[in-house]
Amino acid sequence: MYYALQKRLNPHLHDLNPIFTGEAACPPEETHTSAKDNYQCIIIHYVRSGCGIFYLDDTAYPVHAGQAFIIIPGTNVAYVADKKDPWVYAWVGFTGALSDKFSSLPPVFDVPEDMFLHLRTPFDWTQMDEYWGYQLATDLLLFYAKVLRPQAKKVDYVQEILDHVQLFYMEKLSVEAFARQYGLDRRHLTRQFKKKIGCTIQDYILRVRMYEGCRYLRMGYSVKETATLCGYSSAPIFSKLFKREHGFSPTDWKARTDQNVVKQIGLMGRT
Repeated sequence: MYYALQKRLNPHLHDLNPIFTGEAACPPEETHTSAKDNYQCIIIHYVRSGCGIFYLDDTAYPVHAGQAFIIIPGTNVAYVADKKDPWVYAWVGFTGALSDKFSSLPPVFDVPEDMFLHLRTPFDWTQMDEYWGYQLATDLLLFYAKVLRPQAKKVDYVQEILDHVQLFYMEKLSVEAFARQYGLDRRHLTRQFKKKIGCTIQDYILRVRMYEGCRYLRMGYSVKETATLCGYSSAPIFSKLFKREHGFSPTDWKARTDQNVVKQIGLMGRT
């Protein structure tokens, strides 16, 4: 049985707003054409069964069940049902702030099985009320979210931790806080950091603070002042860690003039 039905919609949505939808079971070789000025919205046809040819300008694109073809305003298109196995398809025309993103799709594309669920099966026209537009908008938004949205840049959390420690070594820092920030397990974060940098996060924080401590001591700051500037509330704690790291106390370090000592104090990962 051949048929073609269409319904006007307009839920007045901002991002993706369906303005009409329809479905058709086409006779063999049925042809539709569209000049570039015919449509003021994007139209997606989802092919439920059968096959056909979609023409964009002078290029032909075969289309089969499970695929969709898209009509973009300002293009010349035609589409023809197959002679032996004519297609059955459903369509939705839409506008909206995000609709231009759909123009990046190829003329014909495969539709994932969990996409366009409301276009996949025959419409119940007796139940098609004002909420149908919201359902189609949901389909479009889901497709946008899974297929079209810009891919987020993968976060290099190890480098971000390096940068953060070097800038904010004087503040309270902890592995637990970094793990919460990136939504990672503490042990996993520690393993990944050590694999890339060669030391634990705690050791890296200590190295940065001791490096900066040497710099402040050379600038003439007292041990107590240097401890505070490096994020320690207690000068004795700072002195103990400094001696453990370098082999002599901050006071002895201030008294030394051998520049070879300075050369021995390296800082991994510092840029």
